[in-house]
Amino acid sequence: MHEWVNTQWDDWSWTLVGFPILVGAGLVYIPFLRHYRGRTAWLFMLAGAIYGGGALGVEHYTLSGVNTLHYNMLTTVEEGMEMLGVIVMIYGLLDHMRREQGECSTVEFEFQSRE
Repeated sequence: MHEWVNTQWDDWSWTLVGFPILVGAGLVYIPFLRHYRGRTAWLFMLAGAIYGGGALGVEHYTLSGVNTLHYNMLTTVEEGMEMLGVIVMIYGLLDHMRREQGECSTVEFEFQSRE
């Protein structure tokens, strides 16, 4: 999407189009978050805020020339925030599964020597 917007409007950043879409997606997910009350909902919201903050917030300021120190540093922060958002989401899912299941199942492996 952002490549298409950037090619259509040279003087606009795609983040100006993406921000209302992000807010709309967040509003659509309110019923989903109400189903997962408490810790899980907060972790999901945190994951979305970190990911969206990186994808839209930080990228909005990376408009300087490509391959400059400023651009490369902000791109690193942006990509790092996106990855951290995904990690927090995975943690939230696993934490929810652990609390729903109660005691975690364990898998035991038995290795036999070939002697």
